[in-house]
Amino acid sequence: MTVKTINLEEVQAKVQNVFPMPQILAKIMRVVNDPTASAATLEQIFKYEPSFTLKILTLANSAYYGSPGKITNIRAAITLLGFNLIKSIAIHASVNEFFNFGTTNSIFSGYELWKHSVGVGVCAKMISRRLKLGNAEDFFTLGILHDVGLIIEYQFYREPFLAVMARLQGRVASLLETEQEMLGTDHAALSQLICDKWNLPKTMGQALRYHHDPLEAPASVQAQACALYVANEIVKQKQYGFFYPTPAGLDARAQELLKISADDLEVLAEDFDQEIQEMTRMLE
Repeated sequence: MTVKTINLEEVQAKVQNVFPMPQILAKIMRVVNDPTASAATLEQIFKYEPSFTLKILTLANSAYYGSPGKITNIRAAITLLGFNLIKSIAIHASVNEFFNFGTTNSIFSGYELWKHSVGVGVCAKMISRRLKLGNAEDFFTLGILHDVGLIIEYQFYREPFLAVMARLQGRVASLLETEQEMLGTDHAALSQLICDKWNLPKTMGQALRYHHDPLEAPASVQAQACALYVANEIVKQKQYGFFYPTPAGLDARAQELLKISADDLEVLAEDFDQEIQEMTRMLE
């Protein structure tokens, strides 16, 4: 088969036309980035989004947040959950449309990739909390977004993408190197492209770009990139969702930069199963 090389300018045009930032996400992003905004401001947006309002109320009343059956209005739910979690939920709901866009094939499943992405989001959030790296919800968002570039490849360059997946079957190989060889780019670069097109923070796009090569990331985002890298490796070791054989072992330099110990990694792996069960119940 002749493999088609991906043209990034062409992809940008396709993404803009097919996957523009959803209107509700654009509104929410403006509010959460406005230091003068309040829960009442977000409440005005949700008045016209009943399905999103239901999701927020359900989440606020879950046992996970300790308020089962106590939250009866959207403003109280927003106050309890906080703007950053609301943003994470909005991004997840928007990106979820990608994963359900006809992505089922004998060697690739959008559902399995969705599971993997949620798993990495949960694990990155756990790492952030354990190592006190910053806002944990931002790390969850990074995990949700880190592999959306694979969906772009599948949607717009299906045959060459499936050729990449076929080559990886049963082999221990680098996904990025295989993509670069066969497609001329890789999913990490395309994930960054989505962030840029959606006007998400530049640092978020940079962390996504280097989640397989965190030591190459700009210094300002190396911790985020390393956390994504470690979370991705833990979830792959767990074989949760989308999985392909990769060279074993974490890069010791990335572990050292992140200051994550062997004990930390053991606890994270042990706690992951319970954390992912709770999160997937909330996102269903």
